[in-house]
Amino acid sequence: MYVIKKEDWGFRTRFSGRVNNDDMKDWLEEATKLAEGSKGKFAILLDFRGCTYLGDKAKYSLDMGRRIFFRRGMRRSVLIFRESKMARGFRDAAIQMGYDEFERYICPAMGSCERLSLDWLLFAKDPGTPTLR
Repeated sequence: MYVIKKEDWGFRTRFSGRVNNDDMKDWLEEATKLAEGSKGKFAILLDFRGCTYLGDKAKYSLDMGRRIFFRRGMRRSVLIFRESKMARGFRDAAIQMGYDEFERYICPAMGSCERLSLDWLLFAKDPGTPTLR
């Protein structure tokens, strides 16, 4: 399940419970419409702290979304995870895919997720790298 909200700077999504491929496809369709309506550059915040499961096919749809958004004007994005292990895993994959220039990964162990996210999205202030705990 997800809730998506338009913001002045772009949009944010909060995922919760089990997120399967159908959920992610629905999100991708709705988020793509928001991206199409954005004038110029925009940013995206994806909050997975309430997500209990993210399937492999759902991860593929997420990757597709990131590619689409980048081509449509996304300047920066943030993914927030409940655990540093998940954040590190996504960060490592992003380096291989070339997303690491515009995307950051945050977990509560790093500090205020909201502040760190908005600092990156709005001001390009790098939140640093999540550490394993």
